[in-house]
Amino acid sequence: MQRRLAYGLLVMSTVFWGVTFVVTKVGTEHFSGASFLTYRFLLAAALLAVVFPQRLRCLRATDWNAGLTIGGLLFVGTWVQVIGLRWTSASNAGFIAGLSLVFLPLFKYLMDRSPVRFKTLLSGSVALTGLASLSLKFPLAFNLGDALILLSAVIFAWQILLIGRHANQSRFDPIAMTWVQLLGCGLLSGAYALIVEGGLSVPTETHIWQAIAFTGVLCTAVAYSCQNFTQQHLDEQQVALIFLLEPIFSCIAAIIWLHEPVSSALVVGGCLILMAIAISELPWTQWRYHALKMRRTVKNS
Repeated sequence: MQRRLAYGLLVMSTVFWGVTFVVTKVGTEHFSGASFLTYRFLLAAALLAVVFPQRLRCLRATDWNAGLTIGGLLFVGTWVQVIGLRWTSASNAGFIAGLSLVFLPLFKYLMDRSPVRFKTLLSGSVALTGLASLSLKFPLAFNLGDALILLSAVIFAWQILLIGRHANQSRFDPIAMTWVQLLGCGLLSGAYALIVEGGLSVPTETHIWQAIAFTGVLCTAVAYSCQNFTQQHLDEQQVALIFLLEPIFSCIAAIIWLHEPVSSALVVGGCLILMAIAISELPWTQWRYHALKMRRTVKNS
């Protein structure tokens, strides 16, 4: 039951994050990106503090250290991605960002010496094929923007791993951890706006405030709380696979609100990513056990 709930919440989060691309594009078209992120993350942190004040009173030093570290990774990964998008296409960025799926088992092996399972390799390969179908356009070229997006994929892979490591602790509180992460990311975004851009910009148009409110509440406070909760019940590779649904929902949002055409690549890529998620959930261990048992039975008969 908990795993089904975790899957449902994480899929809901990817829906919100997919829509975020469209909403953020509209909200930041004529507005500072750093200021937008500052308002978005601080609004989310303020909302969690108002709704769950009692959950924040039990924060320990280790929670602050972990939360601020993960929040720092979130800030750096987001900004590296934003800068990289200036020199590469959104389609290339979508594929390269999905390579965090490849880095996860490698980093997990380096941290815990955890062996890479066959179903991890198989589901990852199918998912990346689907993402390539969804995102890549030929001819391919690798430039500075692509390198920066690749760096952001490395950073987000570490972020997922760190959340998973702390989510397995007995006193882990997903709401409190989310609040520290969002507060840290919001303060770093504000510092960037003050130091690099000379100050925070104040929105003067209603649609910008609407974009801040939508992304701050649903795409940040709710979505990141769900991620921290679900990583108590799903391993990091399954989380990364579900994250690959994000570009699908982003394409669907662009079709609905920006009137972009439906492509065969979206259908094929989406089906392959869904297939990869299904592969990751197949009971390979049970099947192997029954296959070995059947082989012994045949051999002894």
